[in-house]
Amino acid sequence: MKPYIFLTVAALCLYACDCDELEPTDPKLPDLVVQFISQPDVDCPGGGGTCVTTVAVEIANIGDGDAGMFNVRATMDPSAMVVVDRTVSSLAAGSVAMVVFMSPAGGNCYDPDCSILVVADSNNDIVEENENNNDRLENFFG
Repeated sequence: MKPYIFLTVAALCLYACDCDELEPTDPKLPDLVVQFISQPDVDCPGGGGTCVTTVAVEIANIGDGDAGMFNVRATMDPSAMVVVDRTVSSLAAGSVAMVVFMSPAGGNCYDPDCSILVVADSNNDIVEENENNNDRLENFFG
């Protein structure tokens, strides 16, 4: 009777592969930050109650990995709670996306000042290097 040798997949890999390849590696993760919030622009085409506030925001991925789809939320004048959400389809590592927010009619941010809070990945859909640097608050004085 001939002897049979049974090798597991792991044993074959150790025989055929460089063992260093089996070491776990750190995944490359994105890190989303709000880099810039522009001065808000308010347009009131029909007088009071028709005002629309527009603001542009730069979202940067300062991490080593790409980010898939995520939500960005702008709260214009948090005491008035004018909340606008936008979706970014993806953001590669090292890239910047410009996101424009427009309030619904009647959303004049200035009363007399305007505070804007922006949160990148506001639904926490993306696993990031740092989950504590996703927001930025800017105060603008009328």
